[in-house]
Amino acid sequence: MSSRVWNIISLFSLVVTVITSTALFMKYKADEVSAPKNGIIAAQAKDTTPDYAPAPKKKATTPKKFVAVLTPKQEKKLKKMWSGCNSLNAKTRIKSCKKLINSKLETGEALLLAYTNRASAYGEKEKYKQAVQDYDFILSHDRENFETLISRGDTHQILNRFDKAIDDYSAAISVNAQDYNVYLSRAWAYYQMDKVNAGIIDLDTAIKINKSNSELYATRGQFYETIGRNKDAAKNYRQSLKLNSRLVEARDGLKRTSRGNVAEAKAKTKKKKKR
Repeated sequence: MSSRVWNIISLFSLVVTVITSTALFMKYKADEVSAPKNGIIAAQAKDTTPDYAPAPKKKATTPKKFVAVLTPKQEKKLKKMWSGCNSLNAKTRIKSCKKLINSKLETGEALLLAYTNRASAYGEKEKYKQAVQDYDFILSHDRENFETLISRGDTHQILNRFDKAIDDYSAAISVNAQDYNVYLSRAWAYYQMDKVNAGIIDLDTAIKINKSNSELYATRGQFYETIGRNKDAAKNYRQSLKLNSRLVEARDGLKRTSRGNVAEAKAKTKKKKKR
Protein backbone atom coordinates (compact mmCIF):
# COMPACT_ATOMS: atom_id res chain seq x y z
CA MET A 1 0.00 0.00 0.00
CA SER A 2 1.04 3.50 -0.63
CA SER A 3 1.95 5.79 2.19
CA ARG A 4 -1.17 7.83 1.51
CA VAL A 5 -3.42 4.85 2.23
CA TRP A 6 -1.56 4.05 5.45
CA ASN A 7 -1.98 7.58 6.53
CA ILE A 8 -5.76 7.38 5.98
CA ILE A 9 -6.00 4.09 7.90
CA SER A 10 -3.94 5.48 10.78
CA LEU A 11 -6.12 8.58 10.95
CA PHE A 12 -9.29 6.46 10.97
CA SER A 13 -7.92 4.26 13.76
CA LEU A 14 -7.06 7.35 15.78
CA VAL A 15 -10.61 8.71 15.40
CA VAL A 16 -12.14 5.39 16.49
CA THR A 17 -9.83 5.25 19.51
CA VAL A 18 -10.76 8.77 20.57
CA ILE A 19 -14.48 8.10 20.22
CA THR A 20 -14.19 4.82 22.15
CA SER A 21 -12.13 6.42 24.89
CA THR A 22 -14.60 9.31 25.18
CA ALA A 23 -17.55 6.92 25.47
CA LEU A 24 -15.80 4.88 28.17
CA PHE A 25 -14.91 8.05 30.06
CA MET A 26 -18.52 9.34 30.01
CA LYS A 27 -19.81 5.97 31.23
CA TYR A 28 -17.31 6.00 34.06
CA LYS A 29 -18.40 9.47 35.21
CA ALA A 30 -22.04 8.45 35.08
CA ASP A 31 -21.34 5.39 37.16
CA GLU A 32 -19.32 7.47 39.62
CA VAL A 33 -22.21 9.89 40.21
CA SER A 34 -24.73 7.13 40.80
CA ALA A 35 -22.37 4.99 42.86
CA PRO A 36 -22.64 5.36 46.71
CA LYS A 37 -19.84 7.21 48.46
CA ASN A 38 -18.76 5.54 51.70
CA GLY A 39 -22.15 3.87 51.85
CA ILE A 40 -23.97 7.17 52.70
CA ILE A 41 -26.19 7.35 49.64
CA ALA A 42 -26.96 3.68 49.93
CA ALA A 43 -27.97 4.14 53.56
CA GLN A 44 -30.18 7.08 52.68
CA ALA A 45 -31.83 5.19 49.88
CA LYS A 46 -32.46 2.19 52.08
CA ASP A 47 -36.04 1.75 53.21
CA THR A 48 -36.06 2.66 56.92
CA THR A 49 -39.55 1.34 57.49
CA PRO A 50 -39.31 -1.56 59.94
CA ASP A 51 -40.23 -4.87 58.42
CA TYR A 52 -42.71 -5.44 61.23
CA ALA A 53 -45.88 -3.60 62.18
CA PRO A 54 -46.04 -2.00 65.65
CA ALA A 55 -48.30 -3.74 68.10
CA PRO A 56 -51.77 -2.14 68.18
CA LYS A 57 -52.44 0.01 71.25
CA LYS A 58 -54.87 -1.37 73.75
CA LYS A 59 -58.13 0.51 73.97
CA ALA A 60 -58.50 2.53 77.16
CA THR A 61 -61.08 0.96 79.36
CA THR A 62 -63.29 3.21 81.48
CA PRO A 63 -63.50 1.87 84.99
CA LYS A 64 -66.98 1.08 86.12
CA LYS A 65 -68.43 3.72 88.42
CA PHE A 66 -68.83 2.50 91.93
CA VAL A 67 -72.37 2.95 93.15
CA ALA A 68 -72.89 2.62 96.86
CA VAL A 69 -75.79 0.37 97.71
CA LEU A 70 -77.57 1.68 100.77
CA THR A 71 -79.26 -0.51 103.26
CA PRO A 72 -82.94 0.18 104.01
CA LYS A 73 -81.85 1.69 107.33
CA GLN A 74 -79.42 4.06 105.59
CA GLU A 75 -82.04 5.06 103.02
CA LYS A 76 -84.50 5.91 105.78
CA LYS A 77 -81.84 7.93 107.61
CA LEU A 78 -80.88 9.76 104.42
CA LYS A 79 -84.48 10.64 103.62
CA LYS A 80 -84.96 12.07 107.11
CA MET A 81 -81.79 14.17 106.85
CA TRP A 82 -82.85 15.57 103.48
CA SER A 83 -86.25 16.46 104.87
CA GLY A 84 -84.55 18.59 107.53
CA CYS A 85 -81.92 19.95 105.10
CA ASN A 86 -84.74 21.29 102.90
CA SER A 87 -86.67 22.75 105.83
CA LEU A 88 -87.84 26.36 105.80
CA ASN A 89 -86.59 26.68 109.37
CA ALA A 90 -82.98 27.91 109.27
CA LYS A 91 -81.98 26.22 112.55
CA THR A 92 -83.34 22.85 111.40
CA ARG A 93 -81.67 23.29 108.02
CA ILE A 94 -78.27 23.92 109.56
CA LYS A 95 -78.53 20.93 111.88
CA SER A 96 -79.81 18.47 109.27
CA CYS A 97 -77.50 19.59 106.49
CA LYS A 98 -74.54 19.27 108.83
CA LYS A 99 -75.54 15.69 109.65
CA LEU A 100 -76.01 14.95 105.97
CA ILE A 101 -72.59 16.32 105.04
CA ASN A 102 -70.85 14.44 107.85
CA SER A 103 -72.62 11.17 107.00
CA LYS A 104 -70.72 10.98 103.68
CA LEU A 105 -73.72 9.24 102.13
CA GLU A 106 -73.95 11.89 99.42
CA THR A 107 -71.41 13.05 96.84
CA GLY A 108 -71.30 15.27 93.76
CA GLU A 109 -74.19 17.63 93.11
CA ALA A 110 -76.23 16.28 96.00
CA LEU A 111 -73.44 17.12 98.44
CA LEU A 112 -73.07 20.63 96.98
CA LEU A 113 -76.81 21.15 97.40
CA ALA A 114 -76.50 20.31 101.10
CA TYR A 115 -73.75 22.94 101.42
CA THR A 116 -75.92 25.45 99.54
CA ASN A 117 -78.88 24.90 101.84
CA ARG A 118 -76.72 25.22 104.92
CA ALA A 119 -75.05 28.40 103.62
CA SER A 120 -78.42 30.06 103.02
CA ALA A 121 -79.49 29.08 106.54
CA TYR A 122 -76.29 30.56 107.99
CA GLY A 123 -77.15 33.78 106.16
CA GLU A 124 -80.64 33.85 107.69
CA LYS A 125 -79.13 33.38 111.13
CA GLU A 126 -76.59 36.15 110.37
CA LYS A 127 -73.68 33.74 110.61
CA TYR A 128 -72.11 35.25 107.53
CA LYS A 129 -68.57 33.98 107.96
CA GLN A 130 -69.80 30.38 108.15
CA ALA A 131 -71.92 31.02 105.08
CA VAL A 132 -68.85 32.24 103.17
CA GLN A 133 -66.96 29.08 104.15
CA ASP A 134 -69.73 26.93 102.69
CA TYR A 135 -69.81 29.03 99.51
CA ASP A 136 -66.02 28.63 99.29
CA PHE A 137 -66.40 24.85 99.37
CA ILE A 138 -69.05 24.87 96.64
CA LEU A 139 -66.99 27.12 94.37
CA SER A 140 -63.87 25.02 94.90
CA HIS A 141 -65.77 22.20 93.17
CA ASP A 142 -67.82 24.32 90.77
CA ARG A 143 -66.12 27.67 90.21
CA GLU A 144 -68.69 28.79 87.60
CA ASN A 145 -71.71 28.29 89.84
CA PHE A 146 -73.60 31.46 88.97
CA GLU A 147 -76.01 31.53 91.92
CA THR A 148 -73.28 30.76 94.45
CA LEU A 149 -71.03 33.53 93.11
CA ILE A 150 -73.87 36.04 93.57
CA SER A 151 -74.73 34.71 97.04
CA ARG A 152 -71.12 34.92 98.20
CA GLY A 153 -70.85 38.41 96.70
CA ASP A 154 -73.96 39.52 98.60
CA THR A 155 -72.56 38.04 101.81
CA HIS A 156 -69.24 39.86 101.28
CA GLN A 157 -71.19 43.11 100.91
CA ILE A 158 -72.91 42.53 104.25
CA LEU A 159 -69.46 42.00 105.78
CA ASN A 160 -68.26 45.26 104.13
CA ARG A 161 -65.81 43.31 101.96
CA PHE A 162 -66.76 45.31 98.90
CA ASP A 163 -63.65 44.49 96.88
CA LYS A 164 -64.31 40.76 97.29
CA ALA A 165 -67.97 41.29 96.45
CA ILE A 166 -66.97 43.02 93.21
CA ASP A 167 -64.68 40.08 92.34
CA ASP A 168 -67.56 37.63 92.81
CA TYR A 169 -70.02 39.73 90.78
CA SER A 170 -67.46 40.11 88.01
CA ALA A 171 -66.95 36.34 87.94
CA ALA A 172 -70.72 35.86 87.80
CA ILE A 173 -70.96 38.28 84.86
CA SER A 174 -68.32 36.27 83.00
CA VAL A 175 -70.62 33.24 83.39
CA ASN A 176 -73.84 35.08 82.46
CA ALA A 177 -73.63 38.65 81.17
CA GLN A 178 -77.38 38.95 80.56
CA ASP A 179 -78.60 39.08 84.16
CA TYR A 180 -79.22 42.74 85.04
CA ASN A 181 -79.36 42.01 88.79
CA VAL A 182 -75.63 41.23 88.88
CA TYR A 183 -74.79 44.63 87.43
CA LEU A 184 -77.10 46.27 89.97
CA SER A 185 -75.39 44.42 92.84
CA ARG A 186 -71.93 45.34 91.59
CA ALA A 187 -73.03 48.96 91.14
CA TRP A 188 -73.96 49.15 94.83
CA ALA A 189 -70.59 47.64 95.79
CA TYR A 190 -68.86 50.34 93.74
CA TYR A 191 -71.09 52.95 95.39
CA GLN A 192 -70.01 51.80 98.85
CA MET A 193 -66.37 52.22 97.76
CA ASP A 194 -67.09 55.79 96.52
CA LYS A 195 -66.65 54.64 92.92
CA VAL A 196 -69.96 56.15 91.86
CA ASN A 197 -69.06 56.61 88.20
CA ALA A 198 -68.16 52.91 87.89
CA GLY A 199 -71.51 52.12 89.46
CA ILE A 200 -73.32 54.32 86.91
CA ILE A 201 -71.65 52.40 84.08
CA ASP A 202 -73.00 49.15 85.54
CA LEU A 203 -76.46 50.69 85.86
CA ASP A 204 -76.29 51.78 82.21
CA THR A 205 -75.67 48.15 81.25
CA ALA A 206 -78.43 46.89 83.55
CA ILE A 207 -80.94 49.32 81.97
CA LYS A 208 -79.94 48.21 78.46
CA ILE A 209 -80.83 44.66 79.47
CA ASN A 210 -84.07 45.62 81.27
CA LYS A 211 -85.43 48.98 80.10
CA SER A 212 -88.77 48.58 81.86
CA ASN A 213 -87.44 48.32 85.43
CA SER A 214 -88.39 51.48 87.35
CA GLU A 215 -86.03 50.75 90.27
CA LEU A 216 -82.99 50.78 87.99
CA TYR A 217 -83.78 54.34 86.86
CA ALA A 218 -84.44 55.42 90.46
CA THR A 219 -81.11 53.95 91.56
CA ARG A 220 -79.24 55.64 88.73
CA GLY A 221 -80.98 58.89 89.71
CA GLN A 222 -79.66 58.45 93.24
CA PHE A 223 -76.12 57.85 91.94
CA TYR A 224 -76.26 60.99 89.80
CA GLU A 225 -77.64 62.97 92.72
CA THR A 226 -74.73 61.80 94.90
CA ILE A 227 -72.17 63.36 92.55
CA GLY A 228 -74.19 66.58 92.13
CA ARG A 229 -75.59 65.92 88.67
CA ASN A 230 -79.13 66.91 89.64
CA LYS A 231 -80.37 67.43 86.09
CA ASP A 232 -79.45 63.85 85.13
CA ALA A 233 -80.82 62.62 88.45
CA ALA A 234 -84.19 64.32 87.90
CA LYS A 235 -84.39 62.90 84.39
CA ASN A 236 -83.94 59.35 85.75
CA TYR A 237 -86.45 59.90 88.56
CA ARG A 238 -89.05 61.07 86.02
CA GLN A 239 -88.44 58.01 83.85
CA SER A 240 -88.79 55.81 86.92
CA LEU A 241 -92.15 57.42 87.78
CA LYS A 242 -93.41 56.91 84.23
CA LEU A 243 -92.89 53.19 84.74
CA ASN A 244 -94.13 53.14 88.33
CA SER A 245 -95.86 56.25 89.64
CA ARG A 246 -96.01 54.81 93.17
CA LEU A 247 -92.27 54.40 93.64
CA VAL A 248 -91.58 56.55 96.71
CA GLU A 249 -87.80 56.71 96.17
CA ALA A 250 -88.25 58.22 92.72
CA ARG A 251 -90.94 60.66 93.89
CA ASP A 252 -88.81 61.93 96.79
CA GLY A 253 -85.72 62.07 94.58
CA LEU A 254 -87.51 64.19 91.99
CA LYS A 255 -88.60 66.63 94.69
CA ARG A 256 -85.00 67.02 95.82
CA THR A 257 -83.52 67.44 92.34
CA SER A 258 -86.16 69.38 90.40
CA ARG A 259 -85.01 72.89 89.44
CA GLY A 260 -87.34 74.85 91.77
CA ASN A 261 -86.63 72.70 94.79
CA VAL A 262 -82.88 72.84 94.24
CA ALA A 263 -82.96 76.65 94.09
CA GLU A 264 -85.10 76.75 97.23
CA ALA A 265 -82.70 74.43 99.05
CA LYS A 266 -79.75 76.63 98.09
CA ALA A 267 -81.56 79.72 99.37
CA LYS A 268 -82.26 78.06 102.70
CA THR A 269 -78.61 77.08 102.99
CA LYS A 270 -77.52 80.68 102.41
CA LYS A 271 -79.89 81.97 105.10
CA LYS A 272 -78.51 79.49 107.61
CA LYS A 273 -74.95 80.60 106.86
CA LYS A 274 -75.87 84.28 107.39
CA ARG A 275 -77.31 83.51 110.80
